[in-house]
Amino acid sequence: MTLEDLIHGLDIIEVRGARDIVVQGIAYHSHSVRNGDLFVAIQGEEADGHLFVGDAIKRGARSVVVSKHMADLQGVSQVVVKDTRAALAMLSSAYYGEPSRSLTLVGITGTNGKTTCSYLIESLIKASGGNPAVIGTINYRYGGHIYPAPVTTPQSLDLQRMMSEMKGAGITHLIMEVSSHALAMARVDGCHFDVALFTNLGRDHLDYHKTPEAYAQSKMRLFDVVLPASAKKRKSQVINMDDPVGRRIPDREGIARIGFSQKDASNSASAGGATSNICVKRAELSGSGIRARITTPVGLLLVESMLIGRHNLSNILGAVGVGCALGLAPEAILGGIKNVESVPGRLERVARDVFVDYAHTPEALDNVLSTLRPLTKGRIITMFGCGGDRDRGKRAEMGRISLCNSDLVVLTSDNPRTEDPFMILKDIEEGMAGARRINKEDLSGEAITGGIYTVIPDRREAISASVRIARPGDVVLIAGKGHEDYQIVGKNRIHFDDREEVRKAIATVV
Repeated sequence: MTLEDLIHGLDIIEVRGARDIVVQGIAYHSHSVRNGDLFVAIQGEEADGHLFVGDAIKRGARSVVVSKHMADLQGVSQVVVKDTRAALAMLSSAYYGEPSRSLTLVGITGTNGKTTCSYLIESLIKASGGNPAVIGTINYRYGGHIYPAPVTTPQSLDLQRMMSEMKGAGITHLIMEVSSHALAMARVDGCHFDVALFTNLGRDHLDYHKTPEAYAQSKMRLFDVVLPASAKKRKSQVINMDDPVGRRIPDREGIARIGFSQKDASNSASAGGATSNICVKRAELSGSGIRARITTPVGLLLVESMLIGRHNLSNILGAVGVGCALGLAPEAILGGIKNVESVPGRLERVARDVFVDYAHTPEALDNVLSTLRPLTKGRIITMFGCGGDRDRGKRAEMGRISLCNSDLVVLTSDNPRTEDPFMILKDIEEGMAGARRINKEDLSGEAITGGIYTVIPDRREAISASVRIARPGDVVLIAGKGHEDYQIVGKNRIHFDDREEVRKAIATVV
């Protein structure tokens, strides 16, 4: 493609140099540049791409996209735009021939539940005879291959390349977790979505977004900007009407709306008068799963699932809403829900009474503990920590929630990154003021009846202690990292899997 072809439709401030040169490829890291490439200079979290324009040209870039005028680039074409991230997204989509037009594209956003919903929707598509792909927090999987997920939603160039590969591999549907970072950084601009699902909004990522409202606005961008810009003829938004932010999402011309609620239809009207299309008539929640009678646009459905907890009932309703939006048959919806026995790291039962969960926000931790409490005749032992270089404000709240819902809390290290692990633990303890802290040496002989916590900074030792002190009837929750098989200490990523450590600890006890 020529540079003129690629930049058509961009919000351009100025073009300096030839427009008719052939673009061989696109790069946003200078070390990835090959001869004839277009280099897009984006402002990263650690470095400004504009500082590497010279290196990109030395490596063979014949054109560059920048957001500020550069000095004479010796015959290299220069395209000046307001926002290079947004430009990269649109350029990437054009370069790969807008592959999302050929896929049925489902986007999922929200604080909690995205991953579980992605597994449920993937199963629905398979049950309907489709060939789905998934891009999400746990991994990227398509065409029989599974790839590690460095981030929940890839950079736009990488995303468009993958969608092009999916199209060539015969993928019919793509289910994508769309993070707030991706929306704020325009990574999914140029993607033509068929359905957008909103799960809920809690507190997360304020280290990046700074305020709860800015965080909410980043999520809303999927519904305010990206979905309306989609070229798909049939577009739908599926909204959790039990969430106050969800109820703020307005109806839009040309976009069908499906609301879902755990309340009965007669009580599901929001403050603004909107009602839910999908509602729970009756639900039975137990340690073996969920059975629910729900009203839907395709009739009354009796849903059965091995997932546990009221938060998973909400995830199921969201997945059913997507199934209805896509026009799937009721039997495919029911079969797809039933086929998901578990989701990696999401209330994953590693042993009979030991669960591993990714809960790393106050709302997620509260949901999981509220689910586990009715399932135990004994005590709840909760082990968790908080990540470093992330939102400090949620740490004390998570400490408070863990203490209120557990008989014993074991505080430990999560991914400290470049922060001092002991300072992170101190932040968590601020939410546990008034509670009794005991030494780890006293755990085995302590009559633990609630309101007690201990601190074991070493995560391996903390997992071992949590499993060791559990008595028959107790439930142990290992929270915070879920599916992750690593721990980030400083700048180093070392292998560490909570599930592996639980199994080792159980073997030692036995």
